[in-house]
Amino acid sequence: QQNNPIVGYTGFMPISRIDDYRACKSGECPLGNLFTDAIRWFTGADVAFTSSGGYRGEGWPAGPVRLTDLYAGLPFPNSECVGTMSGLSLFKLLNYTTSVATFEGTDTSEGGRLLQVSGLRVTYNTKLKYSRLIAVDVWDIQEKDYLPLDRLKLYTFASDSYVCGAYDRYPELTGGDFVLAGEVPGTIGENLVQNIVADYLGQLEDPWDTSSRGRLVNDTSALKHMDLTQESNSCPRNHVWVAETLSCWECPSFENVVFSDEALYFEVDSDTSVVDDGRIVLVNREAIDVSVRLKSKPNWVQFTSASLDEKEVDSVDYPIGLSSGDSLVLNFSLNTNALGSGVDRTALGTVSFGVQDGGRYKGCDGKDTAFEVELRVTPPDNYNYLGDFFYVGVAFSVIVLLTALCFTSFVYIYRKKRVIKVMQPMFLVTICVGVAIMGSAMIPMGIDDGLVSDRGADIACMSIPWLLSTG
Repeated sequence: QQNNPIVGYTGFMPISRIDDYRACKSGECPLGNLFTDAIRWFTGADVAFTSSGGYRGEGWPAGPVRLTDLYAGLPFPNSECVGTMSGLSLFKLLNYTTSVATFEGTDTSEGGRLLQVSGLRVTYNTKLKYSRLIAVDVWDIQEKDYLPLDRLKLYTFASDSYVCGAYDRYPELTGGDFVLAGEVPGTIGENLVQNIVADYLGQLEDPWDTSSRGRLVNDTSALKHMDLTQESNSCPRNHVWVAETLSCWECPSFENVVFSDEALYFEVDSDTSVVDDGRIVLVNREAIDVSVRLKSKPNWVQFTSASLDEKEVDSVDYPIGLSSGDSLVLNFSLNTNALGSGVDRTALGTVSFGVQDGGRYKGCDGKDTAFEVELRVTPPDNYNYLGDFFYVGVAFSVIVLLTALCFTSFVYIYRKKRVIKVMQPMFLVTICVGVAIMGSAMIPMGIDDGLVSDRGADIACMSIPWLLSTG
């Protein structure tokens, strides 16, 4: 037994092939599970698969397994094959194998095309015609659970040299038909799969379990088959065909291409004809490149300049490319004359820019991003200044002063007259002085902050009662 050592231990391995009986061609079989588990372990692949047609042998009892048992189970010098395929390519592979396989326990020409798998849970319905595949789940080592097949995710796969290099149609499905970025056609190695299985069994602490794992499940109640293929003419609304991924991609919403402000407010007096300090920034916070273009604006808004990364942009009337993270600075002016006539004028308008994909999603309708502009032209403040009436007050005050001066002179000249003496000259002069002081109060009454400063107007206002009361 030196040339036929014990390589490991397993549970009871049932018959795989005897006479016309072909256990692995009818569905999941323990021998196929053992070989695919070993190949996946050896290569570290996400999934593994082998053809059912090569498995033979009458099995072995529970307990030790010798190298000859493995060669009896698969008497071909196949070696490992490893590569990387997308979920879409894996779907095509499994859709093909479940569609052409006969799922019969007898020797049929197409029965061997059924693949035994590891790291996969494949559900199919043998009662369906043409496409029988119902669902595919892939073991996720991080989640420690089976997750639905992702059509664009890349999966490492392992198989054998017969599947990757000789068994018609499978070489194309494991590399020849690959078109997506990141896919790597299967590469054949030099390690015999029987030795790989021997090493796998040798490193196990417990005997390998030969019970069914539920990897190939025939669900005859499921009527809707699985289909991950897409065509350029099958994209629904708001989707666009991306040839690099053979997929219909949902058009981006462009919701993160926004202005720095949702609304801007300007208020000027009626003497201002042009407001030239309008400024706003359009930011692309999407993960993709976009192009923007002025779509609509009020006639009283005029864009004066635009800059991208401190470089001037010729015009906003033509598409401007914005890479992810770019900011477009827009300067604009507001023409108040375009608002028409009137003392108090207010206008509210919307400036909108159309947003389109910058290259990857050609054909998407895009969306608009906009901001509001409100402009109010207010009349000049009316402070009810006296204006020229100030000089009227001065004139009256001068008249009063001159009249008081004349009467004072009259009293002085005729102070020795009997009538003046009787009325007491000093009393009459005092009256004239008082009248002069009261009359001078008309001068500060005509002073307001239209003539002097606020401080001067305050002094003038406070002097009025003093002059009146003193007079």
